[in-house]
Amino acid sequence: MERMQAGLFAQLVVVPLFTKHRILSQVAGHDLPVLKGLPPLVLSEEDLEDFATALDEVIARAARPTRVAGLALKAARAR
Repeated sequence: MERMQAGLFAQLVVVPLFTKHRILSQVAGHDLPVLKGLPPLVLSEEDLEDFATALDEVIARAARPTRVAGLALKAARAR
């Protein structure tokens, strides 16, 4: 995916982190495969464990292209 559109993989991580896990994050910039976490001012050990679990799940899922990702790749090729 990154070869087709730089930064696309990071976007596939950011969106489900927020929609499924309510974790606020963002991509560092256009065409950058860098994810920035935006934690609250105070974190507990449980918060860190929840974040690590959610991030692991989302990255594993983003690494397996789905039908939607396939459509995104087709659109990127058409550019």
